[in-house]
Amino acid sequence: MTTVQTSAAAPSITGLYDALHTAQSRLISLRAENRTADLIQCLHQIGDYSLLVGEGQAALDALREAVQHGEPTPALQLTFGQALCFNGHYADGKVQLEGALANAGDESLRGLCLLSLGRDWTHPNHFSSALSYLSEALSILQACKLDQQVAVCSLALAAVHLREGRQAECEAYLKQADALLSACKLYWERPEWWRLSALLALDGSHYGQAVKLASKGLGTVDNRGDVRLLAGLYRMFATALERNHERIEDARDARHRAVNAARASAPRLELAYALFELGHHYKTYSNRPTFRARGSGYLFEADRLFREIEIESPSG
Repeated sequence: MTTVQTSAAAPSITGLYDALHTAQSRLISLRAENRTADLIQCLHQIGDYSLLVGEGQAALDALREAVQHGEPTPALQLTFGQALCFNGHYADGKVQLEGALANAGDESLRGLCLLSLGRDWTHPNHFSSALSYLSEALSILQACKLDQQVAVCSLALAAVHLREGRQAECEAYLKQADALLSACKLYWERPEWWRLSALLALDGSHYGQAVKLASKGLGTVDNRGDVRLLAGLYRMFATALERNHERIEDARDARHRAVNAARASAPRLELAYALFELGHHYKTYSNRPTFRARGSGYLFEADRLFREIEIESPSG
């Protein structure tokens, strides 16, 4: 899962890094001037921008400092909760997200909090809660006419329904999201639409179609697409190739790319899955002892991460 974007629509990765570097430069002067309110706001911006480009630890460091300067606003609690979840601290993240929801002063912020609870906190152990959060969030966000967040919520609902085996509902939400993404030119969110479309094809055993959809999705993670989704799309591409029993070397390359992308800019849970699947790939598709040993190393690292995040490994 990736974090809910609460700032204005991101124009580009380069634009986000420019904004991040500007905020970091401003932070130096604010520390010297001891301007607490402005310092908190600047740290919040740094945390938000860092999170959007997938720099999870940097985001968490900035937001931790921000909340230490006094009672955090609900908006700051929301971003802090998202950063905690991104870094695999789900219990602490839920506390912050629920605090933001309880203190939300307007309906739009309340909708964003519910969306984040349904999307960022509800990792695989909590899918039963996701539908309730996201359904309420969708109603609020639609009433507030927040089209970007409605699209994000529709994508999250598509993922939940697909997880529960409800293909028709998944398709309906993907169609709803597609209309908004196209009408509002929401390029940032488009990679997730492709990822879920590929997953839906996989679920229907349309492996060749899934390969094509995942490949198209990879092409949208450019300067305007959410880089945090790169690892998930590589994972999907590799799985589709494996299920289609073709281009196993390409699948292995995609597995490695997924791990590298996850280390660079994906949620910590995404890295755990990428490592697990790479290790499993080596165990399944190679008879060479050195390769199988390499697979064991990846599986060991994945298991450690799953235990740290307190989520059961796919291997049980």
